Amino acid sequence: MLTTFLGAPLAFAACRSNGNPVFPSGEIVGQDVSLGHILREMRSFEVPADRWESKKVAIIGGGIAGLTAAWKFKREKFDDFVLLELEKHVGGTSSSGTGEPVGYPWGAHYLPVPFQENVELISLLDEIGLTEGRGAGGEVLVKEHYLCRDPEERVFYKGRWYDGLYLHVGESEDDKRQFAAFQRHSEKWVNWRDASGRRAFAVPLANCSNDAEVTLLDKITFAEWLRQNGLNSERLVWYCDYACRDDYGLKIDQTSAWAGLFYFCSRVRKSGEESQPFITFSEGNGKFVGHLAEHVKDNIRRSQMVVSVVPTEKGVDVICLDGGEIRGIHCEKAIFASPMFTAPYIIRGFREDSPFAASEFQHNAWFVANLFLKDRPKPRFAKGLSALMGQRPVRKSFAWLCHGDASKRHRLRPDDPDLLLPDVSRRERPHKALRLPLA
Repeated sequence: MLTTFLGAPLAFAACRSNGNPVFPSGEIVGQDVSLGHILREMRSFEVPADRWESKKVAIIGGGIAGLTAAWKFKREKFDDFVLLELEKHVGGTSSSGTGEPVGYPWGAHYLPVPFQENVELISLLDEIGLTEGRGAGGEVLVKEHYLCRDPEERVFYKGRWYDGLYLHVGESEDDKRQFAAFQRHSEKWVNWRDASGRRAFAVPLANCSNDAEVTLLDKITFAEWLRQNGLNSERLVWYCDYACRDDYGLKIDQTSAWAGLFYFCSRVRKSGEESQPFITFSEGNGKFVGHLAEHVKDNIRRSQMVVSVVPTEKGVDVICLDGGEIRGIHCEKAIFASPMFTAPYIIRGFREDSPFAASEFQHNAWFVANLFLKDRPKPRFAKGLSALMGQRPVRKSFAWLCHGDASKRHRLRPDDPDLLLPDVSRRERPHKALRLPLA
């Protein structure tokens, strides 16, 4: 399966002279499915009287959402809380692994440089030491060696690679007109502001406008919005569909127009500018996980499976499995920072009175493969992000090699003559090579 996932280049490289393919060693890792079965079956658990404790707040989930909530508490000098994490490590979909010569991501691997309105996130970047001041307009300046250098994209069409994800080669005059019209629509929404000065699309979502002109976009699909605006060019529709599949795991007839336009507009500061650059590290967003976890380490409890969250007259009761033992926490408040699709199985009464149509909520999983190479790849496939036009998207994440401090980091590019690979061919490297997250 790994050979198929990475395509023919790996298959060719794995062939020996006798014609027998050699499959890379490794293993599939991830969550224990038996734990998921406990939630699915919605078992009931009685907590012994001597297994209860009290906390002001319980945070359920140790991904980025839960960790940032805990980080915020610490900044506010509030310490009467506990963070409960299912896994032996925190991070969720921003988890990472440790290897030689670098760490590697198991999921999210970059962060767009935030707009100046995103004060909380910028304060985190300042705290980690990633910034070097502010620009003339107040925008945050990130140190250059933490930015992705010259990110590249390409599309494969009729046997050839072309730069970019929108195919200009061979386009008709109508294709050109429609693509230009789509760009004008996007620029309109990039520049749009409501009466309070809020953008239509921004990160975090709390900074987005709730003006009716914007929220109406969530009532129709992105496909309908394109049709309403006379945009039916085959290559433009493919381009928009690819964007939705890549970010949301959905096609344009399953994605709202609001979400579709969010993809194209939320990272552009003003019309005429490129999207915000990416902050990235060898371990991906595991860099942020490590920083946040260090600041709240005394409040984290790992290997805690929360099986029930029960609203009470006094607050919330949280029931969890702690290494096979049932424990309970009486809380005034609880923050549910676990994957939303698990809420109906954990939160008592959620199915009957949910804030959204929980039964219609669907979740897509990622497949992440980490490969450890003995030598520099051949210069046949140099680009970082690739897409097959007319096919499902194929994503290849770039890799990094670190030589000493971060300022000497180089992107792994087969055509980069300045890149030196350490000699790892003689070493045994029994690292985990695959991960299949269940959530």
